[in-house]
Amino acid sequence: MITVTFMNNSSDNNVVDKVLSTVSSADCALKDPTEMVNPVLRVASDVITSGVNYCYIPSLGRYYFVRNKRQVSAGIVEVDLHVDVLMSFKESIRQATALVEVTGNAVNPYIESDIWTPDVRRTTHVKKF
Repeated sequence: MITVTFMNNSSDNNVVDKVLSTVSSADCALKDPTEMVNPVLRVASDVITSGVNYCYIPSLGRYYFVRNKRQVSAGIVEVDLHVDVLMSFKESIRQATALVEVTGNAVNPYIESDIWTPDVRRTTHVKKF
């Protein structure tokens, strides 16, 4: 049995600092076999409410999105989870440094790169007066 804190996430999934409100905390069983990225919990059905869409598992040290809830028996619900990498590793992400050369269509003209070439065409503007 592991302790899980169930929450409501009102932020977008691609935000590092999410706005969370705790709904409940309960002891749950991990379905065997399970994985770290997509675990499946078995929890009492009175713990899971309609507002639960997020959870934290301290023993795994990760935050998870609630993907699906299934009633498997009279008092047991299976909850499919998916790891939230941004919240789980936000301290490591914030401490990382990088020099970004190319991002999408934006380029850094001060860094030489084989990926893009500068546009050297002349632009002529004709103004009537």
